Amino acid sequence: MIDDATYEVLRQGFEVLFLACVPVVAVTAIAGLLFAILQSATSIHDSASAYAVRLIAVCCVIYVIAQSVSLNLMAFFQLAFSNLGGIH
Repeated sequence: MIDDATYEVLRQGFEVLFLACVPVVAVTAIAGLLFAILQSATSIHDSASAYAVRLIAVCCVIYVIAQSVSLNLMAFFQLAFSNLGGIH
């Protein structure tokens, strides 16, 4: 049976994981979709440029959310280590 301290650490860990991954995945999908529309409109089908656009978009998102993710990770590790004695 999972006690409350373990449940809280797991919940916080999944929340941090979700908040870190969703913006990156969403921007990658939107950038890929927009570039695919642009490629089909111009009849230019170069896969390298599609990867470059997605890479630039991901780098920009990581740059923007890095501080928020690091603060969330710091709060998570403080919670996890403070409850370390209560986890079995």
